[in-house]
Amino acid sequence: MAVAKGFKVSLFADEKKFPQLVNPVQLQVDAKGRLWAAVWHTYPKWEPLKPMNDALLIFHDDDGDGKADRVTEFAKVQNPLGFEFWNGGVLVTCQSELLFLKDTDGDGKADERRVLFTGWGTGDTHAGPSNIRWGFDNWIWGVVGYSGFNGEVGGEPHRFSMGFFRYKPDGSKLEFVRSSNNNTWGFGWSEDAIVFGSTANGNPSMYMPIPNRYYEAVNGWSASRVDSIATSSRFFPVTEKIRQV
Repeated sequence: MAVAKGFKVSLFADEKKFPQLVNPVQLQVDAKGRLWAAVWHTYPKWEPLKPMNDALLIFHDDDGDGKADRVTEFAKVQNPLGFEFWNGGVLVTCQSELLFLKDTDGDGKADERRVLFTGWGTGDTHAGPSNIRWGFDNWIWGVVGYSGFNGEVGGEPHRFSMGFFRYKPDGSKLEFVRSSNNNTWGFGWSEDAIVFGSTANGNPSMYMPIPNRYYEAVNGWSASRVDSIATSSRFFPVTEKIRQV
């Protein structure tokens, strides 16, 4: 593991001390310094009618020593592929829903649970919506694999496959931003709001230059899919390739 000068890496939590920590998909630290983890016990199965062991967990460092002392289960969630904090609660993408979960009575468990919209594909658990995070435009951005989306959001029908998407955090609007060239998992922002992504198959780095909506505003225009900016399937510093382009 490469670590910048002046930093060090230490173990915060593991499955030996916390057996609930199974197949963590995403981690985030909240404003209280607690580590949240989306865990996926049922991976890679899609069995919506069976009891759920998948969950959002919160790890607490009570004595401030940099190690987790205890864990609480915030909510059961089927196939939690990504989550982001909003409005005192958390937004979760799972197949086939976008959920909003909130603890309203302070017991550390979600007692408010709302489905904001549905439509994420369930054909393959490896290919659903993931890596959701706040954008510079105050929308929530993310990527989805070839399971895609087919549903209605805010009274508007949407159908798309793999690529970049964004949605209003209250679930009132969804936009498919641009297509990628295969099963998409990675997503990231640069400091100047440039969007990057990666896929599962031979595309470690891609650059999203112009959203579909700008092409669609011109009669006869359509956007091509976003392909790799890498010269090989090996990872390399993205900034170097950008300078070459």
